[in-house]
Amino acid sequence: MSNLTKKQKSNKRTNKVFEFLTLFSLVFGLMVGSGIYLKNRNTAGGVLGEAGQNPYLAITMWLVIGLVSTLMILVFVEAASSTKNQGHSTIQTWGSKFLGRRVGSFYAIFFIMFYVPVLSGIGALFSVKTIIDATDKLVGEQWLSHEGKLAIQGSFAILMMIGFMVLNMLTTKPGHLIQTIFTFFKFIPLAIVIIGGFILNFQGNDNAFDNSSGEWKTEYFFLTMAPILFSFDGFIFAAALQKDVEHKEVVAPGLFFGVLGVSLFYVLISIAIFFGSVDGNVFTLFDNLFQKAPGWSFFFKSVVACTIMTIVNGYSIVGPKGVQASMDDNLIFNKKDKIVSHRVAAVIQGIISLSIVSLLITCSVIINNNLIDIIDFTSNTITVMAFTIYLSVLIGVLVNRKTKRVEVEKVKGVYWFAAFPILFLTVSMSYVYFDLFKKFSSVETMFDPLFFIFSLVVMFILWGANEKLLKKYNSQKEISKLVK
Repeated sequence: MSNLTKKQKSNKRTNKVFEFLTLFSLVFGLMVGSGIYLKNRNTAGGVLGEAGQNPYLAITMWLVIGLVSTLMILVFVEAASSTKNQGHSTIQTWGSKFLGRRVGSFYAIFFIMFYVPVLSGIGALFSVKTIIDATDKLVGEQWLSHEGKLAIQGSFAILMMIGFMVLNMLTTKPGHLIQTIFTFFKFIPLAIVIIGGFILNFQGNDNAFDNSSGEWKTEYFFLTMAPILFSFDGFIFAAALQKDVEHKEVVAPGLFFGVLGVSLFYVLISIAIFFGSVDGNVFTLFDNLFQKAPGWSFFFKSVVACTIMTIVNGYSIVGPKGVQASMDDNLIFNKKDKIVSHRVAAVIQGIISLSIVSLLITCSVIINNNLIDIIDFTSNTITVMAFTIYLSVLIGVLVNRKTKRVEVEKVKGVYWFAAFPILFLTVSMSYVYFDLFKKFSSVETMFDPLFFIFSLVVMFILWGANEKLLKKYNSQKEISKLVK
């Protein structure tokens, strides 16, 4: 074998390793986010709260959902390959490919009208609330009235959404830079959580395990799903990363080990938080760890607030791209019949997001006298709806193996990879939706199912109008072609 051939093989092997590590790190960057901060706590809608104050059950479900997401990503590798030569690699485009254009249009409306707005809103509200709560802990709650704090939280949250929308309207370079910088920053508090949690445990501090209810009710397994799924939702964007990979054989293992690594990392973080606090709240852990130096607790809470803020920044980039992709792929009506600019898409998504978030804030103030409870519960519902969509695409990919209607790059073992997620999500989602409608029994919880019904009604109305416009416009185009 010549030296040149050896060198070429060596370079190819090096490139493969580099692409594998790149995929692995990108998955970590996309998925390890703010979910563990937002959803691990012992309150209604939080992981520990929905697990009946049983941290062992909560950890079990972190593992199970991690396994489900790891297997799902391998199926979505095949789904993403359908847009290799044409179309955008988005879940709504995959829906149109495997389930029909009308279904894809319905999914597009969901993501534009509710998914992006709600997730942007909770990121903005929670990041501001984190700073306000941290200030309360540092200087005392008397520094400002409750009404004043609500005014600051609401105003700054809305301004944050507008600010990121404007920042990323003309060019997304600043937004990408912010996202890249804080991708590294977000691991600083996470590292402190892991180290601090185990230190507090060795010091004998009271923790969630000591206060475990010990209950293992079947309903708890299902109820913990929604807040945990919220933390794993970023994995869907990871499947689209394969477009830029030269050596396709590293895609599946890169994504598999990336999602698996994130799953194990989340379990470790969750254990550390339960070691360091009674309520499963990461901010309580900081307070316990820095009892003699509250300034450090405030500092790390502020870093967490900044990392949560990247949710808003991220969706101010992803949201408009979703609008563009949906119009380009003929899922959403576009009268001008040309590529929609990022600026126009940003304005459309921005107006929708601000309208939905303002509505949810108003409802939360009226019902609960705070800004975040309603959107917190709603984010769980939205995540469950999103995973219902993912489930339908999973089934569509398997059906396509039989019909061969869509050309894809087949993933070996896709039936085995899809079997457990489909079974688990079908059973679990059925119970979650059943529990959702049980909330009508209480005035305090009935907003959640009401918002779900409201969302569906709005989506069906918009979908019907969109279909009518598309049909009319496409007919006019056909007539114009015949005349010419």
